[in-house]
Amino acid sequence: LTAAMRPVRLYHPQPMHGGQQLELGATASSHLVRVLRARAGSALVLFNGDGHQYHAVSLDAHPRHTRVEIREVTAPERESPLRIMLCQGISRHDRMDLCLQKATELGVTEIQPLRCERSQGKLQGERAEKKQQHWQNVVISACEQCGRNRLPVVRPLQTLEQMLARMPDAPPAGAGFYLHPEAPRPISQCTLGDEKTVRLLIGPEGGLSETETARLDAAGWQALRMGPRILRTETAGPAAIAVLQARFGDF
Repeated sequence: LTAAMRPVRLYHPQPMHGGQQLELGATASSHLVRVLRARAGSALVLFNGDGHQYHAVSLDAHPRHTRVEIREVTAPERESPLRIMLCQGISRHDRMDLCLQKATELGVTEIQPLRCERSQGKLQGERAEKKQQHWQNVVISACEQCGRNRLPVVRPLQTLEQMLARMPDAPPAGAGFYLHPEAPRPISQCTLGDEKTVRLLIGPEGGLSETETARLDAAGWQALRMGPRILRTETAGPAAIAVLQARFGDF
């Protein structure tokens, strides 16, 4: 099918089953009717993160509460055998959004936003909670676009120290990496253990401090470099994920 012929994909965060009639929320209904110009009888695919996709048709076209009927349930496997947890130093403006969007498309399974020593801007309390929900919505939109039926989880914002305390055990050999432009080993030479699980840490716009790299080294993380050029923080994560997927995943 061409892009124009593909059914619309929408996230609907409720349990669903075949034959069910349900009402979409205001946001999804508005997007479906006002943006995508759907009409009664339009084909669409719903997903809720459980791994299934629910093929449906719209019964009407109300911009605040469109009714749909589920006609078929399928479970195409679109997840990589490589599980990647991206620990991403936060960046300002839309750079973080871009990074999370592309990381989701590339198959990351979990995202841990990090407040590092050189992170710009302060996110705390209610602002941090709102930003976490915003980032989760970015991930949902990326899943709608790329066809994934399982949602990567965006964890609450933490400092590097808090994250390491949450992971008291050192990562298994070949399972915890952080990018550094002066690392002795390139990412193309990294090896993985048998678990097919990776923790990948990317510093913020100003990079990781010496104190932070020392903490990571002491916790058993391994430094890797991408190549001869220094990548921006929003580029480094997706680029490294693509390399790992090509070597150990489903690319």
